[in-house]
Order: sequence, then structure tokens, then C-alpha cells
Amino acid sequence: MSKMAEQVNGNHFALQSSRVTILVGSTSTPFQVPQDLLSQHSPILGEKCRSRIANGAIELPNVKASTFEDFFIWLHVFEPRLGTKSFEAVLDLAILAETYNIYQLRNQTADHLWREFDAKQWEITPDLLSMVYNSVPSGSVLRQLWASVFAITNNCATSSEQDNDYLRWKPAFTLFPGLGWDYFLQMQNVQPRPESLTPGGACRFHDHSDIPSWERKFTVECPYPHGAPVKLPEHDLPIKNTTQTPEVKETNGGVVSEEVLPTPAEAVPDFAPVPKQPAAVSKKGKKKKNKKNGNHEVENGTLADGSSVTSG
Repeated sequence: MSKMAEQVNGNHFALQSSRVTILVGSTSTPFQVPQDLLSQHSPILGEKCRSRIANGAIELPNVKASTFEDFFIWLHVFEPRLGTKSFEAVLDLAILAETYNIYQLRNQTADHLWREFDAKQWEITPDLLSMVYNSVPSGSVLRQLWASVFAITNNCATSSEQDNDYLRWKPAFTLFPGLGWDYFLQMQNVQPRPESLTPGGACRFHDHSDIPSWERKFTVECPYPHGAPVKLPEHDLPIKNTTQTPEVKETNGGVVSEEVLPTPAEAVPDFAPVPKQPAAVSKKGKKKKNKKNGNHEVENGTLADGSSVTSG
């Protein structure tokens, strides 16, 4: 079975799994999500499904209902892809993916944000920097992305639009000590005159650690555009062909021939007795026999009580 076929079959079976209720946001907006599909994309949410009380719901009070709705749509399409979203919507999805370890969504949102920053469609601000560092853990892909964009756009040697108001960044550096170290590391990758924000290859801000054979290295194109291959559960694997072949036997001449088994209609057990059929008796002889036995024969007709009678 090819990887794509395996992916399709895995998604199909996951979509048929039992639903789990997710209560999202401060208003506990309910979403019914296939449990196996959720587990397939997020090991953290999958563990929540397995550890919940029977028929209980999972609560995500810190997630916006609109963000989970975007994730819900992304989760159900044949090949999960981001649509055209606003910066805020993409960033919220990126934080959701980072928080719950949704590998494929995390990689896609990182690509989307990286492209838009590269095209100067979006601009990083102190508030956005603080928001990301407050929402995701140290060492996360999103923090690395933010620190890289910040390092490139605020490096006096590489940017003609550098920010001269350095003091506005001070609160972020004071509040998040790890930002200084992340900034220092990203500065080591900044070239004197970079043509774009894309050094490091297609997977620079990807996390494919859900694929055992993956190693971080420079690639022009991501080798896993569809995410990790989805494997079928053990009970859903195709059953091997166990059809019995016709029994064969070898003749004296060494020629192998098939033994043709009788069909059920033709198969008659050896022990089944064949019932004897009575000899044919004429109507005249039958009357004589009845007379001899003292029986009176009634011709075809109807008795007084209305019952039907036939001769013979």
C-alpha cells in the first residue's frame, strides 16, 4: 500500500470513529470531533480523550471558539491546508498548534507567517513579541520564528527600515529573559545583506519529530508536505487472502489434477436412505380397496361444515 493510500485510508477510518465533545472558550462552545482523527493529529489532545471519564467532555477554556472552528475545518478536509486568513487568525492557530503539539498545523502556520513577513505584508511589534513569548514554551518553533524575524528586521547592517526607538522593545526583553538568548542565536544566522528571510531551507521552522526517520537538514522543498504518514489501526489492516485453493492430487502418471468437489445440491450423503415410491394404483382398484376396508370414498367437493375435500 502506498503512503498516500495509507494516508487516505487512515483518515477515512479516523473520520468514522466515535465523537468526543470539546467545550471551547469561556462560553463552553461545544464541538463534536472524531476521537481517532483528533488523536491522529495531536498526541496531547489524544491523551485527553483517553484519560477522560466515560462520555465526559474535554474543556479548552483558554482557546477562542473562532480559532477552534478554524482548526475543526482544517482537521476535516481531505488534505489539511490553511485558507486565506487574517494575521490574527493564523497566529491564533499557530499558538493552538504549538500548545497541543499539532505537528502539521504548526508547520503550515510557520510557513504562512514566514512568507508574509518575508513579503513585508506583516510587521512584528513589541506587543506581538510579548504575546508569543507569553503563550508558547521556550525552544518552540514559533519563538524561534519570532526571534529570527525580529533579528533580521532590526539589524542595522541588513535593514534600511530598522527601528531606532529601541526603548519600546525593553519591556519584552525584561519580561522574557529567554528572548535575549534567542535573539543572540538568530543573529548568528543573519548574513550581511540577505535577499530575503528564507535562509535555512524549507524545514527551518518545521518540526517533523513525529516521523522517526526525520533528521534536520537543509532541503529546498519539505519532504513531508502532507505531514506524517497515517498508519491504519491494527484491527483495520487489510486481511490477507485466506481463500482455500481446490484440493489437488497426483495421479500415477505424475500429472496433478484438481479434484472437483460436488455442489451442495449434488452432494448426497452415503448413509441417506432412498425412500421407496408406492406403486401406481388405478382409481377403480382404489375404490375396490376402500370398499374392502369398509371405507367410503368422497368425491371432490365441499362438506357440510364447509371444509374442502379432495379424492385420493
